[in-house]
Amino acid sequence: MVDLNMARLINPYLAGNPVRTDGAFFGRLSTLNWVNEVLTDRHTDFIVVFGQRRVGKTSFLLKLQRRLPEEVYIPVFYDMLPRMNLPLGEILAEIAEAIALKLDLPDPELSAFDDQGRYFINKFLPQVYDVLNDDLRLVLLIDEFDILDQNERGRLATSNPGAELHSFLRRVTGGESQLAFIFAMGQRIENLSLNAKITFKASQQREIGMLDPASARAVVRQAETNDSLRFTEESVEHILHLTDGHPYLTQLLCQCIWKQAYRRPQQSIPPVIEVPDAETAVEEALETGDNSLVWIWESLIPAERVYAAAMGEVATEGESISVDSVINIIVGHSPERRSREVEQAPDGLVRRHVLREVGSDHYQFTIELFRRWVRVRKTLRAVEDELDRLRPDAEAFFVSGKEMVDNKRWRDAHDLFSRTLEINPQHLGARLLLGESLLALNRPAQAVDELEGAYRLNPRKARLPLVRALVKRAEGLVPTDEDQALAICERALGLSPTESFALKMQSEIRARRGDDLTDTKEIN
Repeated sequence: MVDLNMARLINPYLAGNPVRTDGAFFGRLSTLNWVNEVLTDRHTDFIVVFGQRRVGKTSFLLKLQRRLPEEVYIPVFYDMLPRMNLPLGEILAEIAEAIALKLDLPDPELSAFDDQGRYFINKFLPQVYDVLNDDLRLVLLIDEFDILDQNERGRLATSNPGAELHSFLRRVTGGESQLAFIFAMGQRIENLSLNAKITFKASQQREIGMLDPASARAVVRQAETNDSLRFTEESVEHILHLTDGHPYLTQLLCQCIWKQAYRRPQQSIPPVIEVPDAETAVEEALETGDNSLVWIWESLIPAERVYAAAMGEVATEGESISVDSVINIIVGHSPERRSREVEQAPDGLVRRHVLREVGSDHYQFTIELFRRWVRVRKTLRAVEDELDRLRPDAEAFFVSGKEMVDNKRWRDAHDLFSRTLEINPQHLGARLLLGESLLALNRPAQAVDELEGAYRLNPRKARLPLVRALVKRAEGLVPTDEDQALAICERALGLSPTESFALKMQSEIRARRGDDLTDTKEIN
């Protein structure tokens, strides 16, 4: 067995290894040339590159930073992800600091930057333009921009960093030819907030997709460049079948293959990788790459997650599944969950390269590794709560409603959950807690109505709250309508046969009426 610590020194798949080539940039030169061409038009303010999570967008921006002609452009990179919760003033102060460092300007006064961007536009940028000759253009490379947009859509307030940034962007670029922005996003603009759609309506856009076959093969065979592995042609084909040329997943799987090859006694030097060796490394790759797979998953809108989870429960390797079959699985799990968004989900999943269409209304997973991960980690039951977040604005009301429940402010909670359901009638959590709020407000009849609706959405979660509401409702009817009270008790016992309060109430009513206690009444 080779000492792994020594072997790691020559592992070409580990990030930062000196012999590792930039696999995430293979095949991206055409996009770089396109950016160069677009930037020559001084009327172009915004360029957007988008693609699936971990497909190489950050690597692309960093490559741009190194490759844009320095006699024409001043590129400055800024990652939005760690700053997603900062106010706009602090974000602009950090960007200004990076620009000043690049241009060797005095350190800006960070406390002067405001959340409307006035100081940045009126004071800081003129200083920058003073040191740029007319031929130079400042290019801000903004990574993970849509993280801030997601934050905006999850808030109730109209004043937040996302909304403020869009307002700033529309003001800062107006007629200013010496400034341009290149944004990297995990979402298409059509899936972003209305604010984002307005901001980027005139932007130039380009998708960064999977590696082309030749580039993907080059990533796999990197270990052959330093003679640390050999691959059979069949193993290369199988690796690409598992990853579909996804840059990160291809590199990750090969990294795990390399490690496992050097953990076992060697029969040949360098080790020769066969198809079974690739399969053996899959489990480790899924475990190691779990956070990145979660990130890909979270780039899907909730309806797409539901569809993918349902399809993952039945699709085997390479199998195509009809839309009708997947919808039937969803309906069988929860009949009320069928929606227009879920029915349209395959189109979005194809655009995101999660599925591919292989026939009329038949789809299969594009990335086999992702299918296997979904099958284990994202069953329909596991993603039930995803259904509640079909509308971020509804989710914001729901979160506020839960705070009211914690403080026992039941009327406020009732109003917020009602507003949630106006926007998203399928929000299970809101319907459950609206039922709880109505019970706390001593309105059991309405609570029963809401919880019956929740029971249709999810019998498992709604059963016991509904039984409690039914008992409360029957209790209130006993003095005036014993027939109805008895029917409601029987409904409760149909859901929970050992419910003691319902059994006691049923027995007392029948005893008063002189009914035969062995008799049973049809449940209404």
